[in-house]
Amino acid sequence: MNLEITKACADSLRAFTQNNYGIQLKSSHTHELVAAYFGYSSNATILLSL
Repeated sequence: MNLEITKACADSLRAFTQNNYGIQLKSSHTHELVAAYFGYSSNATILLSL
């Protein structure tokens, strides 16, 4: 898994929720959501697999 891809997805998710719903998500929460989407148990697991 490429770290730049997960970061871009997390940043995009944060911007999307802020712009469309007015919800501010923390960076750590979006990284965990992206990790779960890609099938990992946590963001730490992605970092370990690099």
